[in-house]
Amino acid sequence: MPAIGSDNELSCRFIAAKKSGAGFQYFTLDGTTSYIRFAARRAIAAYQGTSDSESPAILPFPFADSAKGLAPKCDPAAPPDADLSSPLSAEKLKAIFLP
Repeated sequence: MPAIGSDNELSCRFIAAKKSGAGFQYFTLDGTTSYIRFAARRAIAAYQGTSDSESPAILPFPFADSAKGLAPKCDPAAPPDADLSSPLSAEKLKAIFLP
C-alpha cells in the first residue's frame, strides 16, 4: 500500500474492509494538524518581537495501527477529507467542512 495520509474516507474504508473480512494492513502516524499551529505561533511571536515558549518539537502519534488493533476514527457523516486525528471535536470539524 502506498504511503497515504489518514483521512476520514480511508479510515472508513479500512473499517468496512475489516468488517467484511477483506481487511488490509494499515498504520499511520498523525498529529500533523498541529504543525500549522506551531508555525503560526512562531511567526506571530517573531512579528511582534515576543518569545514563544511553546516547544517546537512535533511528536506524531499512531492514529491507526492494524497490527496492534488500534482502529482509526471514522465518521460517515463527515466529509471524506476530514482529518479526524485533529484535536478539534467532530462537531467543530463538521462546522468547518459542512455548509
